[in-house]
Amino acid sequence: MASVIMGRPNIPNVTLRYSDRTVQRPRSSDALVFCILLAMVALCRLQLTIPWLTQMPIREALYAYLYARLILRNQLKWDKRLTLIVSYLGACLVVALNTYVRYGPDMALHGFKRFVGVALLAPLASVVLENPKHIAMALYTWLGAVLIGAGSLVYEIMTGQVAALAEGLNPTRGGLTRYLTLLGEPNVGGMVSVLVFTFAILYVRTTLIQLPLMLAAAVLLFYSLSKAALAGYVCFVVVLIAVASMYPKRIFVRSSLRSLAVAAAAMAAIILFGAERGGGLQRYWNTTEEAFLGTGGTQDTQHEVLEDLRERVIDKTLSGLDTAAESSPFYALDVVIGSSYGAAGTAALTWSSEQVIEPHNGMSEIYFVGGVLLLAIYILVVKSTIRGLLREFPRDELGAALMICVLILSLYTFTYPIEYEPVNGSLFWIIVGLAARPHRTATGPATRRAAPAVRKQQVCASF
Repeated sequence: MASVIMGRPNIPNVTLRYSDRTVQRPRSSDALVFCILLAMVALCRLQLTIPWLTQMPIREALYAYLYARLILRNQLKWDKRLTLIVSYLGACLVVALNTYVRYGPDMALHGFKRFVGVALLAPLASVVLENPKHIAMALYTWLGAVLIGAGSLVYEIMTGQVAALAEGLNPTRGGLTRYLTLLGEPNVGGMVSVLVFTFAILYVRTTLIQLPLMLAAAVLLFYSLSKAALAGYVCFVVVLIAVASMYPKRIFVRSSLRSLAVAAAAMAAIILFGAERGGGLQRYWNTTEEAFLGTGGTQDTQHEVLEDLRERVIDKTLSGLDTAAESSPFYALDVVIGSSYGAAGTAALTWSSEQVIEPHNGMSEIYFVGGVLLLAIYILVVKSTIRGLLREFPRDELGAALMICVLILSLYTFTYPIEYEPVNGSLFWIIVGLAARPHRTATGPATRRAAPAVRKQQVCASF
């Protein structure tokens, strides 16, 4: 009683238990290892330029270490959202077994590693990133990887040395060079641009960090010559209007006012930098706009973005269905479990088969590889992630930024295989993992719901 009067009640030791199992909290060192792993996944192209990195299975070792800690320290709590993620990984394993039967172990292992190499981040993120500090570490690691990629693009513009990153390729559009960066092909950098912009205006509050992020977003937008980049900003406007109805208006007003000056400074710097370099910034913007609208004078700028979208979503999907039906004697079974990694997608392109299905569409590729089973699980993962972000994150700038990004990435999947692309895919699966976190600390309504019960225990114990 005296302790209550003094204002310092005796707080009993409370052990958090889930499903009658004691769950130990991850250490900060685990979050650090996770960030190192994330950087290596996002910058996998950098590893291709450094021979000794490709000879060492560093990513595999980091994955093994973190998963061993999760299992041995009993840190996983199975709930519906985490079960969906594990079900997706399990369905990918089923596809690998199907591929093993049809094409042998090499193709099965190659396709399986491609499909789960990035998705394995999700269960780790759901446990390791347990508080705002760990979440910030992961997000800033991803943003730092993008800054490195954008820096490689600036280096190429200033020196003209493209071959080292392009592996002998020299893609062009409208007669202008499309720069391949450490992030990957030009479309990857272009799609990343709007995601970096989203975090810069909503999540990052330090001007010294906002400015380089705005610069990176602008450089990747202008010099990628990517129609997907402009489409991403169109999606951003549509998604922002939808998300604004679910979150307090004040966070968007506050973020916009804070970011206007930084964005203006970034644009001024880009205009000064690109006035004459790399063919001229104005020429790059005009070519990107012409390609987006289909009004250019060259063959690669005469197809508007809606025409490309129709080709990827409808035409190539229908063509793939015909190919799958003609090439497989087990087509009815393939509808359920897919045609395997060896018959469709980028993994199959390593095999000289005339019947390889190239959907150029993430959703279609998931179906052709894993059938209705894998596609249904993937859609449920996306749906569960959206609901998880609304339930478990506070209605603040971080929650809004994550929601906008996961919706844009989900839309990107209709035109690109986001599910295993290292840069965009790593952010997607991290957000999926954050929405499926089995325990909460300083974020989300779970902490606030638990608080009254703890206070009741404290008062009873003090008396």
